[in-house]
Amino acid sequence: MKSYEFALTCLKELSPVYDDTLLNNFIRDYHNEYTDYRVIEIVDSSGTSQVNTIYDDLDNYREQEYEMYDDGDFEIYVLVRNVLRGEAYLSLGKTTFILMIIMVSALMISKDATALVLQPLETIMLKVNEMAEDPFQILKFSEIEANMNIEKKNALTKAKAVYETAILDNAITKIGALLLLGFGEAGTSLLSDMMGREGDVDMLAAGKKTLGVFGFCDIRQFTDATEILQEEVMVFVNEIAQVVHGETHEFLGDPNKNIGDAFLLVWKFPENEIYTGLNGELSVSKDSYLINNYAESSLIAILKIISKMCTDNRILAYSKNKKLCEGIPDYKVKMGFGLHTGWCIEGAIGSTYKIDATYLSHHVNFASTLEEKTKLYGVMLAMSHEFYEICSSKAKSFFRQVD
Repeated sequence: MKSYEFALTCLKELSPVYDDTLLNNFIRDYHNEYTDYRVIEIVDSSGTSQVNTIYDDLDNYREQEYEMYDDGDFEIYVLVRNVLRGEAYLSLGKTTFILMIIMVSALMISKDATALVLQPLETIMLKVNEMAEDPFQILKFSEIEANMNIEKKNALTKAKAVYETAILDNAITKIGALLLLGFGEAGTSLLSDMMGREGDVDMLAAGKKTLGVFGFCDIRQFTDATEILQEEVMVFVNEIAQVVHGETHEFLGDPNKNIGDAFLLVWKFPENEIYTGLNGELSVSKDSYLINNYAESSLIAILKIISKMCTDNRILAYSKNKKLCEGIPDYKVKMGFGLHTGWCIEGAIGSTYKIDATYLSHHVNFASTLEEKTKLYGVMLAMSHEFYEICSSKAKSFFRQVD
């Protein structure tokens, strides 16, 4: 028998007057076709418990587990624990469902934040730290991007274009590459200092003494060519610079200064080949294979540049340039070179408005002097005795003493 039927039976048995209103009110308040409401006690108007007809005891339940129906004649206590339990389960289910939605949403947001923000930022910081330790890592990052398959690169660019972190990553690589191109080998320590510490760069910092080979080259008849070419002289210089810098870089050297018609090229000796004497003077072993290799690499680079001045189609085109041929009869691109070795001070020169990373010493200047002497002796390359001394015996056999 269902609980409400049981309650109706109780009401019929206990009520002195059968009242349809009482029954209808009870049915309205406690009848539910999905839930059993069990009557656990009925108390009449005199306060007498009619437990003799009920198979349960009110004291067995908490106040929250039952409800009282008061009709004036009777107080009927109906157990609603099952209802409360169902509501509790439903509430627990709702809470669990909401928590699951929150957790899944948090994981999705965390995944997006990690993939789109945290990981790219960590990659950027790792890249900056690597560039601080070795600024030439910038070129490695640039080459990795440059060597990517074009289609993959375009797809990656489109996919990354909407993400600010990707734009920032790309900008840092490009800015770093531009800084390295601007400062060159002489500016690596400066770049490391800039990227590796907070605050401004100390422009009054001392330089670093080192040894190397210095090459100085000059474009002949540059003043006349500038007057004739006008705006096109920039293209003219840059095409020559591409050859000069390219061959220098290929043969272990580094371009340093671009002074319009002249270029300073440097081949720094490895630090483990440089020795410090008791008086603090730096020196290298003239018989060292590595030192011989650096000296002869600088010589080969110069010879390759001279060769390309006579074979490179872009350079040869200027010998047929109408303007140049009219202004300078039988014009050909010619250059003079000077090679010398010695010590120098590597560092930054300038102010907070403009700085240049370069090499200073009379040995650097002497390379320029040697280049000037090529005009006097009618040769394209002049080398000092100090440079001659650090070359191998086989290379020395090809040299000719002129003074």
